Amino acid sequence: GDTIIEVSQLASPSSIANLAMIYSSTEEREKALSLYGAAAGRTNDPLFKAQMLYRTACIQRDTDDSKNAILSLEYALSLNPAYADARLLLRQLTSQ
Repeated sequence: GDTIIEVSQLASPSSIANLAMIYSSTEEREKALSLYGAAAGRTNDPLFKAQMLYRTACIQRDTDDSKNAILSLEYALSLNPAYADARLLLRQLTSQ
């Protein structure tokens, strides 16, 4: 099932992203995905949002969800066309 994490309205996007990174490193990927989505939704900074989408795509790739990883990467690149890591991962996923 989908994991939803309640996040205080006072939490900054960068704080949420840090917590997501911790969850991701402990293999709690569903929580990490939920938090990256929350962080992306709370920011008006397109570069930060692109970074959250890239991190989301990395987890999606690791869980064999290439279709959604590609969508996340395409969105990230629409926000930051110069995002080399996102472009590289997208190229790897679409060449499989």
